[in-house]
Parts: sequence; C-alpha cells; structure tokens
Amino acid sequence: MALSDDGKILATTGLDKIIKLWNLETGELILTFPTDYEYPIHSLTFSPDGETLVSGSSDNTVKLWNQEGEFLHTLTGHSSTVFSLQYSPNGEVLATSDLDGTVNVWNPTTGELIQTLAEEPVREGGTAASLSFSPNGEILAGVNYDGTIKVWQVNQQSP
Repeated sequence: MALSDDGKILATTGLDKIIKLWNLETGELILTFPTDYEYPIHSLTFSPDGETLVSGSSDNTVKLWNQEGEFLHTLTGHSSTVFSLQYSPNGEVLATSDLDGTVNVWNPTTGELIQTLAEEPVREGGTAASLSFSPNGEILAGVNYDGTIKVWQVNQQSP
C-alpha cells in the first residue's frame, strides 16, 4: 500500500492485482483499476506531487499510472521481483530495487534508466528491502532485511 504525501489518498492492492485508491477523509473508494500484471504487485508509491502512482511486481517490471488509473509506461531493467520503490524528494528520479539486489535509478517522466547503483546484492542473497533518499536527493540508502545498510551517491541527470 502507499499513502500520498498529502495524506489524503491511500493506494492498495492484493493478490487480485487490482489497484484501489481510497479517500482517507471519507473512507470511500475513489477508483478501482485492473492492471495487466500476471503476477502479484509487491510495492506501490506515489510521486511527491501525488499525480503518479508507481507499482512494482513479481514480473520484474515497474509501471507508472496517473491518478485516473491510466497506464503511462513500463520500466524494464530488473531481473527479479521489484520490492522497493522510492521517489527523490523533488520527484525527478525514482529508485527501484529487486530481489537480486539491483538498485536502479530512473527518470520517471521518460522511463530512461539513469544509473544502476548495485549490480550485486546488498548482501549475498539479499535485497534492498527499503530505500530512502536524503532531503536533497543526492544520497540514497538501502537497508537489507538483516539490517545491512548501503549508501550511494545518485546522479540526477541522464549519463
């Protein structure tokens, strides 16, 4: 599940691979939209402005949607289940991590892969279970399930 930065909208998903948007002030279901995923969705996040919802799945892809449930594009570049998604504070880059430990940094508007930060697991056999950007968006930290932490310098621009 994911909560918009303004705290007004909650996005949820389940084994049915359907994304639901909820108004937290009223508790009402705002929108239900099916996805074309064949496998479960493991992660959701909103862009800082709340206009884009991102999903990561067992099919190794990251998909971007607008708040009307319209598909925007797919990010491909992972070789295993995508578990963590994190926008930079300014929304200009999106970091994603997978079960194999690969951490990719993308331009979420164009879908271009900007940087691969970890091609080897954060620890042997592990994944960056959670990602977090510094307030200026220049540093990205990833923590593994065993508590191991890795820190990277992030490029905000395409190579």
